[in-house]
Amino acid sequence: DNKIRDLNVLDQSILLAMCLDVKNTNPADGLTGEEMGAYLARVLHHHDDWIIYSTALLERSWLEFVGNHTKERAILQMQALADQHTNRLTITQSTRKSVEESSPVQDRLRNIHTIVYPPRWQMLADIAERYASLGIVTTAAEIYTEIEYWDEVVDCYRRAGKDSLAVEIVKDRLKISETPRMWMALGDLTNDPAHYEKAIDLSRGRFSMAYIALGKYYYDKGDLSKSASSYKQGLKLRPLIPSVWFRLGTISMKLGDWDSALSSFSEVAQQQPDTADAWSNIAAVHMHNKQPLNAYPALIESLKLNRSNWQMWDNKLNVCLDLEKYDEAVQACIMLLDLKTTHSAKGVPDLSEKCIRAIVGGTI
Repeated sequence: DNKIRDLNVLDQSILLAMCLDVKNTNPADGLTGEEMGAYLARVLHHHDDWIIYSTALLERSWLEFVGNHTKERAILQMQALADQHTNRLTITQSTRKSVEESSPVQDRLRNIHTIVYPPRWQMLADIAERYASLGIVTTAAEIYTEIEYWDEVVDCYRRAGKDSLAVEIVKDRLKISETPRMWMALGDLTNDPAHYEKAIDLSRGRFSMAYIALGKYYYDKGDLSKSASSYKQGLKLRPLIPSVWFRLGTISMKLGDWDSALSSFSEVAQQQPDTADAWSNIAAVHMHNKQPLNAYPALIESLKLNRSNWQMWDNKLNVCLDLEKYDEAVQACIMLLDLKTTHSAKGVPDLSEKCIRAIVGGTI
């Protein structure tokens, strides 16, 4: 009858558990959020228990942060929930009276074991990560400093353009305790490869990101052989990084190591099948190796993902001529003409007489 009946504390806890069950057993999309919101709205009608009400508010904030128009409200709610664990005056806890009138500890902890409420440091880490995702990196750095997440502090100050402050923090931390991450951060800030090598030595050769950073350094300096070697070492330790595999593939093509290039681009295609450039480069390697039969399926995949790239159509034209697929060669010619005249694509070459003769002669 549209009447909101009172729920006891245990019933509220069960509804929150069911809400989390919806989250854990469904994909992260709008429909799941709507389904979770119904449970939270029911629990939020009650204000009789501090920890359960706070949990419902926190979970609702997580849902609202996904929406473009509710991000700010959600993160302010999270900040208020984190601030109520302290006696300090903050933006969301601005008067001494609000601190004194807050619930006593025995009320807050009465039902703590019936729900899943994160510890304060975990809440602050989550808030800082969300601030950083919004571009509010200085505030995120201050929160990370409070909970001593030094790697994230340095990263945030780097993003804020405060490199000198980041270097100062890194050097202070290295005086206290040397860690591979801090040495790598110092290498990023000073562009000194010796710091990356120090990070690798300190990790006994197990810190993949230091190898990858060293590979990028050598790539920027134009030393492709050392860059490829460093990337390969990093990928042995952490193989699921498609962007690094792609970089290694391009370096291998420049070095003329076609087997390594094919292997690298194949890894990208396996890990991210929707990467058109990876399929295109696989086809380019096979074409270089005079293997049009292997290049053909890679070109088909690349053109499924990117039909406006004239280089791919030009490659398909040549491959189809080699395979005597004249109907598809005609289709490639039509697409090249269409891209040149209708879409005004730059750099599209004129169809050569050799291609036309090959199509007509082969068809006849």
